[in-house]
Amino acid sequence: MLVDPAGALAGAAYFERWDVYDEPRLDVFDVAGVRRVILRHNLPVRKGEDGVLLIFLDGAGHPRLRLGNRKAELLDAAGKVIFTRYVAAPGSAPDVEAVLAVTAHGRPCAEASVGEGEWLSLLDGDSTLAHWFRGEGNRGTIEVDGVGLTVDMPFELHEPDDAAVRHIGPLRGVETPSTSRWRFVDDQGVEHPAPTRPWTGKFIDFDQAAPISMR
Repeated sequence: MLVDPAGALAGAAYFERWDVYDEPRLDVFDVAGVRRVILRHNLPVRKGEDGVLLIFLDGAGHPRLRLGNRKAELLDAAGKVIFTRYVAAPGSAPDVEAVLAVTAHGRPCAEASVGEGEWLSLLDGDSTLAHWFRGEGNRGTIEVDGVGLTVDMPFELHEPDDAAVRHIGPLRGVETPSTSRWRFVDDQGVEHPAPTRPWTGKFIDFDQAAPISMR
């Protein structure tokens, strides 16, 4: 769970079920409880489409910017795509690294990379708030504040390679706290105290009345 400086819920990293897999996902909310950021796998994956998406929403909860591992799409308030830019130029060699950076009011807010390293990052200036990357075995991982959430593969024992790594199943880098204001339910339906992480990221303000430009 992500908690803002006032102690209110600011977001959550969790699994969403697809077929037999549990895919990691991150949702971030503003003080009004409106979902403003989503980082998730784009399932089902279709040929030529982004496999993972970092979505920025406006104050009404409407998607306005979709950044994927292939392209970025800017949408107007009605949801129409008004601008598209590819991370790598169409026809580029698959092993050539390319990075697409997104800024808002001159402040970095996201980056996408393809090639030898494939990742998406949610930024706040020079700080990385959340990071998705493709790891060993083509498995996607979302990291927030040093805690990693990896695709939950069925029928696997959820023990880390390094016995010293703290974990809650496939959630690496954290342990179940003895007490917490927040709770989570495991795959057996049992409630546990949820670990928390501080969240101070800023949101992108979109013009509700008119399209915005992108360069």
